[in-house]
Amino acid sequence: MTASTASAPAGTPRRFAELDGLRGLAVGAVLVYHYTSPFDGYYPGMPSAPFDFVDGEYGVQLFFLISGFVILLTAERAQVTSDFVIARISRLYPTYWAALALTTAVIVLSGAEPVRVTLGQVLVNTTMLQRFVLVDNVDRVYWTLALELVFYAYMAVYLALTRCRISLPTLRRLTSAWVLASVPICLWAAAHSGSEPAKAVLTLTLAEYAGLFAAGMMFYVSRSRQVVEPLAFGFGAVAILDAAILRGFRGALVVTFVVVLFAAVVAAPRVGLLARGPLHALGVISYPLYLVHQVVGVVLLAALIPALGRVPAMLAVSAVVIAISAALHVTIEGPVSRRLRTAVLGGRASARAARGRSRERSRDQSRGRAGGSA
Repeated sequence: MTASTASAPAGTPRRFAELDGLRGLAVGAVLVYHYTSPFDGYYPGMPSAPFDFVDGEYGVQLFFLISGFVILLTAERAQVTSDFVIARISRLYPTYWAALALTTAVIVLSGAEPVRVTLGQVLVNTTMLQRFVLVDNVDRVYWTLALELVFYAYMAVYLALTRCRISLPTLRRLTSAWVLASVPICLWAAAHSGSEPAKAVLTLTLAEYAGLFAAGMMFYVSRSRQVVEPLAFGFGAVAILDAAILRGFRGALVVTFVVVLFAAVVAAPRVGLLARGPLHALGVISYPLYLVHQVVGVVLLAALIPALGRVPAMLAVSAVVIAISAALHVTIEGPVSRRLRTAVLGGRASARAARGRSRERSRDQSRGRAGGSA
C-alpha cells in the first residue's frame, strides 16, 4: 500500500480532536504526580500533600500511545524522508529551547538547592541528545524526549528505505517483530535492573514502550480506515506484559487501563469531554506544559507553600505553569515552529529549482555546441 492509498478514506475526519483531550489528561496526571510525592523528595521538610498520586506518572505511557498514532499519520503525509524529519525537528526544538532557557533561568536565579546545573550540562541539553552521551537532563522530564527521538529515527529509516511508500503488510511485519523482541529484552533488563547496559539497551530498543508505540500506530490504522486492526490489541497486550516484567502487577494494571481507555476513545465517533473543554485546552498546550511544569513548578511550590499552605500553593503553581505554557504555545510552539518549517522547506525548494535551472542551462549549452559542430 502506497502513501497515497494508505490515507484515510474519503469522508473520514482528518482532525481527531479527542487526541488533544487525551494529551490534556496525560499531562494533567503527570503534573499532579510531580507536585505530590516527587516534590516531597526535593523538599522533605515541607508539609506533605493530603494525597499521593503515584500512578500519575503513567500519563507518559498515554503519551507514547498518542505518539504512535500521530507519527504514522505524519509519515503517511511525507513525500520524501526529509519532510518527516523537518516536521519533527520544527515541532520539537523551538519550544524545547524556550523551555530549557526558562528552566535554566529559574534554577540559576532561585539558587534552589535541590536543582543545580552547569553551563556544560545546559549546552549539551540544547541538542536534546544528552541521554545518549550520559549527561544529566536539566529537567528530569526530558528523559521521554530521548525515547521519542529514537522512535522518530526508526520511522525515518523506514521511510528512507521504502522511499515513503508505506506498505501496511510490511509495517505489520516490522512492528510485530519489534514488539515480540521487546519481551526477551525486558526480561533481560529486569535481570540486570539498574545497570547502565540495561538502561542503554532499553533506550535504544524502546523495549518497555515498543508495544505502546506500535499499538498507537495500529490504532491509527483502525481509526483512519474504519476497521478493527487486531494487532492494535495484540501490541497493547504485549505492552501490558512488558510493564508487568519491569514494573510489577500494579504497573501492568495501570497500563491496562491506559490501553483500554485509548482503544475506547479511538473506537468512539465522538467523545465530547475530550474534544472540547478543560482537558482539550490542556492538551493544546501539553508539550510546553510538560516541559516547564516540573522544575519551575517545584521551585515555585517551595516558595509559596510557607505562605499559602500545600494545596493552595499547588493550585496557584498549576495556574502559573499553565499560563506560562499557554504563552509559549502562542509565541513559540505555533508561529516559530511554522516559520522554521516554512523557511527550511522553502530553502529546499529554491535549491531544487536552482539545480533544475542549472541542468537546463547545461543541456542548452550542449545543444549549442552540438549545433556549432554540425
